[in-house]
Amino acid sequence: MAKKTKKKTAKKPRLKKDGTPWGRTGPRKGAGGRPRAEIDWTLVDDLCAIHCTHSEIAAVCHVHHDTLNIHCKRKFKMTFSEYIEEKRALGKRSLRRLMWQKAETGSNAMLIFLAKNWLGMADRNVVENVEVGPRKVVVAFPANELDGDK
Repeated sequence: MAKKTKKKTAKKPRLKKDGTPWGRTGPRKGAGGRPRAEIDWTLVDDLCAIHCTHSEIAAVCHVHHDTLNIHCKRKFKMTFSEYIEEKRALGKRSLRRLMWQKAETGSNAMLIFLAKNWLGMADRNVVENVEVGPRKVVVAFPANELDGDK
């Protein structure tokens, strides 16, 4: 006896009582939900350059700080903290350039600041021991007052 084979026919969709099909009929998974926030990365770069904090940048962009972290990981493949440090270095470079230009134009305050911080120079105070009776008193004079130049 030969086996009878059944013809394969397409399944009819199951219908609800109102005639609409069961199951998913709408858009595919991932197409729904809230739209992604738009982040202006040039604005973020400028805010990083002036050393704004993570929460300040998030507030200016009108997003949560976690959203910035997620978008940064997606776009730049790094955390937002790493991104901030990279962009802050540009701000430091710009500040250093402006300080150098100010010193070159003859700003004494800037020259003194750079000499103390970059060259390790310091103001010297002259200390003298003066004997007064049974006590010993230590008096400190700034270096420029001892020269007598006024």
